[in-house]
Amino acid sequence: MKTLFPACFFLLFPLFASLGLSETFPEPDPPRSDLEVSPSFRLEYPLDAGIPSAEWTFHKTDDGAHPDGNEQQFMWLMNRARANPTQEGIWLATMNDPDVAAARNYFDVDLDVLRAEFAAISVKPPAAFDVRLYNAAKSHSDYLISINGSNHTGQFERINDAGFHYVSARGNVFSYSKTAVFGHAGFNIDWGGGNDGSGMQDGRGHRKAVMAIDGNYTNVGIAAVPEGNPSTAVGPLVVTGNYCSAHPSYAGHYNLFIVGTVWEDKDGDSLYDPGEGIGGVTVMPSQGTYYAVTANSGGYSIPLSFGGSYEVTFSGPGLPSGSVRSVNVWSESVLLDLVVEPAPDVDHDGVPDAEDAFPTDPNEWQDTDNDGIGNNADTDDDGDGMPDGWEVQYGLNPLLDDSLADKDGDRYTNLQEYRAGTNPADQRSKPSAKAMPWLPLLLSD
Repeated sequence: MKTLFPACFFLLFPLFASLGLSETFPEPDPPRSDLEVSPSFRLEYPLDAGIPSAEWTFHKTDDGAHPDGNEQQFMWLMNRARANPTQEGIWLATMNDPDVAAARNYFDVDLDVLRAEFAAISVKPPAAFDVRLYNAAKSHSDYLISINGSNHTGQFERINDAGFHYVSARGNVFSYSKTAVFGHAGFNIDWGGGNDGSGMQDGRGHRKAVMAIDGNYTNVGIAAVPEGNPSTAVGPLVVTGNYCSAHPSYAGHYNLFIVGTVWEDKDGDSLYDPGEGIGGVTVMPSQGTYYAVTANSGGYSIPLSFGGSYEVTFSGPGLPSGSVRSVNVWSESVLLDLVVEPAPDVDHDGVPDAEDAFPTDPNEWQDTDNDGIGNNADTDDDGDGMPDGWEVQYGLNPLLDDSLADKDGDRYTNLQEYRAGTNPADQRSKPSAKAMPWLPLLLSD
């Protein structure tokens, strides 16, 4: 028998959360907003079949730090889900993430209903990250942290203040998300109880935003703000999501994009994880107005004024030459990821074979003095006659032959001081000819 959650449960949740007495869920009743008047559509720029010369920058913050790894994972998971809703339902019902599994069990989510509902959702185009929507979301998450709570108050007003003009919009909030995967699952499963006994919230409003069920949500801004203060109940991630259809009669507002992520699947799980994105990659379509440079987390988007066939070239550090993809874009945005194959690493020491002096030895990868002994086992990595430990002790460089240098300026080389047992960093400590009659011969070398 399914458990129904009374309204008072949602009102008392912040208290329960602070005491660790319940599982967390997204803020109920996510809002939706629509303009009453349909926008007048126009092309902002004349059709241009030439190579793009302007960089689109609304897909990231000026420093490239956002979307960060968590926020890009939200975007990646959302766009993957829109491309295959049936598979998304299966994944949400069966994924073995312990936090997600605990929430499914806690709210007694009906997994058969979950899978059936996703199987009935239509495929939708991907959304592009928009920094204006992100700034509004960040401001809202900061507000939630300041009140140590969860609500939607002022969420759409913050979008307006950030300078984004929309035709339709939805807003999601999850003040108690544990990870990006947990937050995405919380939104898309929409767990949290309800009146139908499914263990999912009435109306599935969070899912409608993520999956663009009741609107053409082509532009999205997600802020996943860390909050680790033990005195607050919110966190570890305070997540706000703004999902909008842009008003194209305003400059800098589009609904048609090539969008994607440039990333390397380092752990081989076929899932984008924080730390796997590749930043600084130039993404250049064969025609149009704009190109893009990926954020640090690997995300990019390129707005288009017209559809057509495009050759998209990816170039940047760590990318193989000839990284070109073909894509046809017509009336809807298209998802175009570039997954870079990891460089071969036979011994799995984290150093690619091409850069590894010992590609079959997981304990060694560098041989500074080329003596055939790896630096980890070699007591004199630079082969300058002075042990690494001694060099480190006196502030010398164990990876650079500095045997003939004179660190303390006493006219005795570092090597001479090592052989004499003196301090190469102290002028008052110098080899004694009386104590070592062989010193003149050594100094004459």
